[in-house]
Amino acid sequence: CYINGNPSGGGTSGTGSAVVSFPYSSIGVIPFGGQPASLPTRNDPQEDATTMQIGSTWGVAAKQATQEIFTSAFVKRHVGIGPGGEGAIYKFDYLADPANPTLSTWLDVTTIGMTVGTVGTGATPADRNLNRGLSTAANGLSNGGDPDAFDKVGKGGLGDFDISEDGSMLWVVNLNDQTINSILMDSDNDPATAPTAGDLTTFAVPNPCGGGTQRPFALSVYEGDVYVGVVCESALEAYIYRFDGTTFNPVLVNASATIDLSYEKGFSSITCTDPEANKGWFTWIATPPAACNANFFSHPQPILADIEFDVDGSMILGFNDRGGHQFGTENTRPGGSLASRENYHAGGDVLRVCNINGEFFMQGSVGGCANNDNNDDGPNGGEFYHQDFITGRFFPQPAPNILHSETATGGLALLPGRNAVAVDSYDPFNTYEVSGGINWFNNSTGLARDPGYVLYFGQNNGNGNFGKANGLGDIEILCGLLNIQVGNYVWEDDGEGIQQACEKPVERVDVSLYDKTDPV
Repeated sequence: CYINGNPSGGGTSGTGSAVVSFPYSSIGVIPFGGQPASLPTRNDPQEDATTMQIGSTWGVAAKQATQEIFTSAFVKRHVGIGPGGEGAIYKFDYLADPANPTLSTWLDVTTIGMTVGTVGTGATPADRNLNRGLSTAANGLSNGGDPDAFDKVGKGGLGDFDISEDGSMLWVVNLNDQTINSILMDSDNDPATAPTAGDLTTFAVPNPCGGGTQRPFALSVYEGDVYVGVVCESALEAYIYRFDGTTFNPVLVNASATIDLSYEKGFSSITCTDPEANKGWFTWIATPPAACNANFFSHPQPILADIEFDVDGSMILGFNDRGGHQFGTENTRPGGSLASRENYHAGGDVLRVCNINGEFFMQGSVGGCANNDNNDDGPNGGEFYHQDFITGRFFPQPAPNILHSETATGGLALLPGRNAVAVDSYDPFNTYEVSGGINWFNNSTGLARDPGYVLYFGQNNGNGNFGKANGLGDIEILCGLLNIQVGNYVWEDDGEGIQQACEKPVERVDVSLYDKTDPV
């Protein structure tokens, strides 16, 4: 969770929840005026870290066998970096006490040779947070508007990351130099020691963008290969590469292996004077656009932020709106006076790339990969996941009663066997305006679980929440270890020989018992 301000300055900005955990089955809303009694009230999530401890992070990865969660530093305007710096990867150990995980700085990747850049000036993260003008109060304003962070979103620090299926390797995207990096997690068989420069290998991500710059961000490990999501900074194109350790190969089946991002996409906000003007994607910007209405902004720029694989091998893509990290909510414009406010309404998206006989096709492009709603708000004339909108249940609006038709903010998680993908979103389905939480979308029908799950309510309020300006980072599922048992279950192991709750079962397997070479 992102909290407004400087977490290292000793004020309320440092006491907000930065990492929370909650049961997968959670639904409901925060009690608030006007809530219908028929709706479930949510259970409060468990706070696992404050902003003072880790600052702004995005990527989250799970090491199931050891019950560890990792998260990495991320550049977001109006939010300070944690004590580990722009290259920090933090670790949560849930094994001994899941209700009170142990937090540590696992690694600063700059100490092993990665150059990730900095945001702000100064020798330490605390100095840089101070010199960015960030307020120590969670509901405070950034003095000067934090202009240095504006164009560094998606260009500096770390992007998405994942852990190899056998638990030995961490793969991470370096946004600063457009590379992916493998880090051996425990090459000396001593978990107490950090990786060294000898554990790091760097691979340059291909540039398919002609004369422009490629911007990798999403990363996923699946069946031994690494998948990397790339967008072009100055063209509405995205690509997915499969990396086998030697070669990067584009995977999408069409003439150019491109995800064409010029598709007609739903509007981000009806608050703008002309909602039609903020439909679709726009190329990346280095300076703020004009407000679309008074102090409101909406200018969706694509970051392919996350990739999840469904049980049939299809890919689910989480697109983040870069603008939601470049702007704040009820905060100072870049270089503006404290009286000059900005409010951003993000417009991300969730797309499905179908695996058909081992080949990948964009939703709606071939038979067997149809859109669930031909509403002209997605690739090939419609949407697969088509309830990524808020209807204003608590704040009714005139027909068609849709306030925002694209509420996804990029983070995804999938638990095999549930036929659903968890998506972080603002204004979760049929809950509150100006909130953030989780939607679950059915992987067959594209429908949302009703209602979603609200994690926060408000925008730059006393708690410093980010409203509709990308208030949440990535999400991950920690399955827990199963009790030791013998027999009755065959599973698709990820390589370490430990049965984990996330691993897919294998059905209808004939098992024979032998005494040496003789059948019993």
